[in-house]
Amino acid sequence: HGATPVHIQLNLNDSMVCVVNQTTNEFGSITAVISLYDLHGKLISEQKSPVNLKAQDVMLLGMLKLQEDSNEVFFLKLQLVHNDKILDDNLYWLTNKSHSYEKLNELEKVTLKTILDNSVDGHAVITISNPENETAFFIRLKIMNARNELRLPSFFSDNYFTLLPGDKKKIELDLAPDNNEVIQDNLKLMVEGWNILPEEIKF
Repeated sequence: HGATPVHIQLNLNDSMVCVVNQTTNEFGSITAVISLYDLHGKLISEQKSPVNLKAQDVMLLGMLKLQEDSNEVFFLKLQLVHNDKILDDNLYWLTNKSHSYEKLNELEKVTLKTILDNSVDGHAVITISNPENETAFFIRLKIMNARNELRLPSFFSDNYFTLLPGDKKKIELDLAPDNNEVIQDNLKLMVEGWNILPEEIKF
């Protein structure tokens, strides 16, 4: 995510939210959405700001302040939106208590809804949604072969991500050709995570 040409991020050294344009183009009519959630995905606050970026520009959007005297874990969701399309997104888990994330163990188990739309050329689209009222934390996708080994290389457009209640994400998957396997018959998609009930989907 950090290498995205137009990127929204939180500077952890000073808690400043900013948008970075690493291109030579100008971007206008973009909305930055800054949403703060509690551990279980309940919205605490949301701020929407218009963004107009010059070439190779950095725009500061303000400093994030968490609830003081709290050991809770919060999720900060950052998005850049243009014409209802998400250009970039980022998510952080934060706490006022330094390096203390024991609260993550309080997350209830979540069953995700996963749809695998694959083609014969080794390309697939994975749509994952969280239909429950709990945060689905640190979701990992992996491809396994018939010997139950990791199928490498497997290129995901995103991985190790978190879905708040009601969230959905589309992941692009590309598999390099392997003449020793039949992709449709031998591979399976594994979905797992911190508080995720594991799921297995055959190609």
